[in-house]
Amino acid sequence: MTENQRDITRTFLAVLFLGALIATSLWILRPFLGAAIWAVTVVAATWSLMRSIQGWLWGRRSLAVAVMTVILLCVLVVPLWLAIGTIVSNTDQIVSWVRGLSSYEVPPPPAWLGRLPVFGNDLVAAWQKVAVAGLQDFLKSWPLTAVKASGGSPRRWGASGSWSCNFC
Repeated sequence: MTENQRDITRTFLAVLFLGALIATSLWILRPFLGAAIWAVTVVAATWSLMRSIQGWLWGRRSLAVAVMTVILLCVLVVPLWLAIGTIVSNTDQIVSWVRGLSSYEVPPPPAWLGRLPVFGNDLVAAWQKVAVAGLQDFLKSWPLTAVKASGGSPRRWGASGSWSCNFC
């Protein structure tokens, strides 16, 4: 009986310790889980392409991985880099548009909006409510008011070429 009791205690403590170890590991890895899931998705989606490229490159996995890295950089990173560059180069125009919102007046709703089935009348009423209250009052009640166009100018941030816009 004592031997059986000892085995139950040992098993319980081993399971408890392993559970705590797994929970602690997941807690430590939590900031990286999104990137890991993204990486697994990209690898699973491109695995057959990588295998065929490996066949073309004399069966050398290292060359296939290098080619796939360049391809994925061109497909994923370059368009993002170009989009961010376009936004940064047009920052002055974006700031002027945001500042121009303070003088923007909402036009009356178009006639076709009221003829939409199910939601047409509700959309017209909401449109008129925004037009009467003014866009500024509507935006104050809107939950996404983190960016304020009250002044300031875009500033270069960091030496790595990253950009940050400070509108406050």
